Formats: sequence, structure tokens, C-alpha cells
Amino acid sequence: MELIDKQAAIDAAKHAWAKGLEPSQYIEIIQPDEKLEKCRFEYINACRIVTYPTPDTTKKDISDAYAVIKVLQPIFGDVPFAKVKGGESDDQ
Repeated sequence: MELIDKQAAIDAAKHAWAKGLEPSQYIEIIQPDEKLEKCRFEYINACRIVTYPTPDTTKKDISDAYAVIKVLQPIFGDVPFAKVKGGESDDQ
């Protein structure tokens, strides 16, 4: 999945609409937003830390992961492999 900037997609759709063209053609050429991709990676990594902690995982690591999840879950939704809902583990 590639993430693009919302405003870039809106601008592309408006541009296409003004020319009487199909907006999807313009949206498809928008480059992925690297910041969004990095945030998604951090979110998935946080879900992994909470769902599959290793013996080296500290309480601080888990606490930090929950903080990331709490902020980013409304943006990216639930991760299929994770046991995390609404910023808390199902185990709690």
C-alpha cells in the first residue's frame, strides 16, 4: 500500500475535474508521501512489539509502543496480526 498526501489527491482531482478528465489518472501519478510511509512503519513496528514481545522487550518499550499506537491507530486502523484495539492490548 502506498500512502499519498490527502491535499495532493484533492488538488489532482480538482485539476482533472476542471479539464473534464478522469481524476484517477492524476491521482495515480502522485508520489507516495515518505513521512506517511515512515509513520506506518513505526505503527506496525509498535504493534509487533506489543503483540509479540521478545525476552529483551522492556516495560518502557511496551509503554512507548502503546503511545505510538494511541496516536497512529486512528489514522491507520487495526493491524490484522496485532492483538491491539484502541491503544490497549486485548490481554489487559
